[in-house]
Amino acid sequence: MKTKYNSFMTIWLKCIFLNAFLCVGVYGNLDNVDCIKTEALDNGVLCALMPSKTDSRINDSAPSGGSDGFGYHVIGLPDNYGKNPDLHIHFTGSYGQAFNTARNKFTDKQFLSEALEAGKVVIQLAYDNEFAVNLDLCNGDGAYDDNCAGDVRLEKLTGVDRTSLIKTSFFDSIDFRLRKLISYLKEKRVLPYTFKHEWSNTSVSGHSQGGGVVLHIAKLRKIKRGCMISGGYDLPDNIGNNTSELADWIISPIPFATSLDFISAVVHTSDEYYSELSIVYDFLNLKSRGNLYETSKLILRDIDGNLQFNGHVAAIRAVELKDIRMDACFN
Repeated sequence: MKTKYNSFMTIWLKCIFLNAFLCVGVYGNLDNVDCIKTEALDNGVLCALMPSKTDSRINDSAPSGGSDGFGYHVIGLPDNYGKNPDLHIHFTGSYGQAFNTARNKFTDKQFLSEALEAGKVVIQLAYDNEFAVNLDLCNGDGAYDDNCAGDVRLEKLTGVDRTSLIKTSFFDSIDFRLRKLISYLKEKRVLPYTFKHEWSNTSVSGHSQGGGVVLHIAKLRKIKRGCMISGGYDLPDNIGNNTSELADWIISPIPFATSLDFISAVVHTSDEYYSELSIVYDFLNLKSRGNLYETSKLILRDIDGNLQFNGHVAAIRAVELKDIRMDACFN
């Protein structure tokens, strides 16, 4: 892969000496990026990047000092890189890291390879996922906070103080981290300087808690496409005589900013949360829209050949489920 990147650098140097204006179109390489690790895949290359490289006020790990959650961003560049990069953003589930710092490996490599095959420039954003929305925050005492899940997710997204249950700083919010990362990638010539991020032109996916991030963003903002993998469900609160099976923000009469025709879900029937996930998928009428991708395959392996017995995890990692993820998220 180094030879490939050197060719980009050669073109760049020629531009500088021959005509600076020709340099505008030269981008799409990792030569100037401070990658902790890179790895070549069949359809592109991955790079792990410390978030603080984009802004020193951003944390590189969870503030509690534990090994769960946050971690490094992952950027994926496809081989068939075009003039107008097609951006895809992916969110990891609770406690996970896009790049596992302890094991020095890319966590969702199989899914990222599929995104690269689809020709996407991929950002797997490290965000505040140290605690699970349902299991840790909006269960127990949190169930008595009105609109608990909605406030938790909004604080994670914007960094605006909405609840005492979490303390997501403005600098660790999804919005700020993403904006700074895109600016960094433009500065380093990975993205063209003319690139402007707009949610309406961005496809988004997420696993588990990350699937809830996808649905929450789709509720508030118009996105190009949203793909939930083993995710999307949030607990209702226990305020008043609440009889709903879903969180307030999901069932709110305020319509989704994104058409439900562009929201899909991938789920394994052996997922331990299958019954809860089915509640939100039924509410969204995903099956009748042709946007629900269920599977019951039993023999599943990840990209390294390891058996995957956990349906919740297999939905994102199993090689045998590539086709349904491609249909749900990219085709």
